[in-house]
Amino acid sequence: MALIGDTSDLERFQYAGEYILPEKGSYSVTAKSGAVYSEVNGGMTKQQLQFFNQPYYVSVTYFGLDAFKMDYISNFLKRNDGQKFVTQLMIEKSLLEEYVVQVIGDIDWSNTGFNGSISLTLEVEPSVDTCWIQFINDYAPCMGNPCEMFNYVDEGVQALP
Repeated sequence: MALIGDTSDLERFQYAGEYILPEKGSYSVTAKSGAVYSEVNGGMTKQQLQFFNQPYYVSVTYFGLDAFKMDYISNFLKRNDGQKFVTQLMIEKSLLEEYVVQVIGDIDWSNTGFNGSISLTLEVEPSVDTCWIQFINDYAPCMGNPCEMFNYVDEGVQALP
């Protein structure tokens, strides 16, 4: 689950009805910690969680772009400069999922003959379901092994006439 909430008002990073996907081997993902550190002599580093649900920073490269597609991407990024949009990325799993992102930093354009590439850094809105995390934190210690609970439910369903 990568999208949380209503994203119908955001543009999709698509070309000809399909998402524009970066090269699979070009991903560089940085997940910042929300902890604030302070070092004190004579002991371990002191930490305090100050921020929850920090964004990811993903550097990607789009390869093999013809001139028309590069112009389309250029116009899309200029139109959405400083704004969020939806694209597909492969961050947390080995599956493509939609994420709300915005471009940060400079965009590197490279043309080699008929093809080109674009490298950029995206700030990815985290999709942590805080309600689910809170549910697990509150109820998991009381439940024991949740698989056993589902076995009992399954047995109850099978026993129904």
